[in-house]
Amino acid sequence: MKDLVVLVADVQMKAALEGMLSRHLRLGTHPVSADIYPHQARDPGVRLQAPNFLRLFLKSHRHAMVFLDYEGCGARGTADRLRDTLQTKMDQNGWKDRSAVFVLVPELEAWVWSRSPEVANALGWVSEHKLRKWLEAQGLVEPSRTKPRDPKRAMDAALERARKSRSSSIYKAIALTVEFDLCTDPTFQDFRQTMQAWFPPR
Repeated sequence: MKDLVVLVADVQMKAALEGMLSRHLRLGTHPVSADIYPHQARDPGVRLQAPNFLRLFLKSHRHAMVFLDYEGCGARGTADRLRDTLQTKMDQNGWKDRSAVFVLVPELEAWVWSRSPEVANALGWVSEHKLRKWLEAQGLVEPSRTKPRDPKRAMDAALERARKSRSSSIYKAIALTVEFDLCTDPTFQDFRQTMQAWFPPR
């Protein structure tokens, strides 16, 4: 039996999680055997079909996780309400006490931004300072804030300025290099704590 099965909205999420799970010491866990599946219908598909999809893995995996972006998933109400609704359905489908749902607000790119030179390097910039000053000049981030108000738009703009195409390898590179303690996003912290509770160091 494997440790974990994960349903995600796209290949970028898959790449990011692969990178993070490979750094089990930094994550604060023992090595985790995991299968990660991107849904063909992306965020709306995860929102509507996660419990049924993951039912197939009830006997082959100890735990299950669900990841989707709130932006573009088609949900009404708050992200917390969506998370609770999906978690209830997961519980009813056999995953009670061994599954977790993570709704990224507004989307995965909220996990990307931190004051780290590795982020700038992955986005094609020579330094975090130059990237930061450019983002501020473009009105994409306020001087007093760590993260842009619209993280995906800021990432797209930074990549375009650096003449670099978006790819899943960028997300994996960031996940493999940036210190996890620099990510203050509450959903990331929930994910990290859940991993540590399920898979503590041996």
